[in-house]
Amino acid sequence: MPPDIRKPASELSSGLLVRVSLFAVLTAAGSYIIIPLPYSPVPVTLQNLFVMLSGVLIGGKAAFLSQCLYIIMGAAGLPVFAGGGSGIGYLLGPTGGFIAGFAAGALICGLLAERGRPFFGMFTGWAVIYAIGVPALGAVTGRTLIEAAAIGFLPFIPGDIIKFAAAAGIYRQLQSSGAINR
Repeated sequence: MPPDIRKPASELSSGLLVRVSLFAVLTAAGSYIIIPLPYSPVPVTLQNLFVMLSGVLIGGKAAFLSQCLYIIMGAAGLPVFAGGGSGIGYLLGPTGGFIAGFAAGALICGLLAERGRPFFGMFTGWAVIYAIGVPALGAVTGRTLIEAAAIGFLPFIPGDIIKFAAAAGIYRQLQSSGAINR
């Protein structure tokens, strides 16, 4: 079980702060590995791989903080969003809902992992990202929910299956090595 992150920062362990920061940076790094889709304003990235790994590896609350830190970094102007994007305007654009979904998805994923359900947690975390991102995409682009799902969800399923398998493999490897005690 991760340490209690409700404590003031001065009382949090340096290890927890490092892990929170590490997953914010890994999510940012994942935003630079992109495959643009000509029919969608949402590119394929590795961000959600790191969002799910944050949940299963550092727990729900810490994973939530890591993704909030990532969002704050981008809102403050650091080029951490897909393809080096940044700023509040980016959060209000077509991918803003997905970015907001990272924090909620990481939280849910981590909470389920803490309860011994890491793989269900990853699946649910991904679903939460899309449940927030697709309607926001539709609202921003003026598309119906079905149209938004056609360009912001369906094309991503094959890649997400691969990323899910990679995240599950990384988790299993770390668990079998004793690095994870869940």
